[in-house]
Amino acid sequence: KQLIPTEKAIAEIARTILSEFAGATLSECSGIYTHNNGEVIVEKSIKIELAWVEWDDVSKAEFDKNCITICKILKKDFNQESVLFCNGTEQTKFI
Repeated sequence: KQLIPTEKAIAEIARTILSEFAGATLSECSGIYTHNNGEVIVEKSIKIELAWVEWDDVSKAEFDKNCITICKILKKDFNQESVLFCNGTEQTKFI
């Protein structure tokens, strides 16, 4: 059961992200998994995308550390069992 309306959750996530980063992309999506009892669960999720770029003031290692810190904060704030953190090696540019 969703306890926080999606719009409010996005606003809270944005405040948390912007306390550490200059920006992000937030997307509403669906998460699915099979519960221990075999029931398939479909739930609203919010995907957060952050990109480190070469001209950032922090190293890639520091950026990754900050991302993990944000994940831990959001996990606690939204009472989540887990938060997925993916660290890719894509070439990212703003054009």
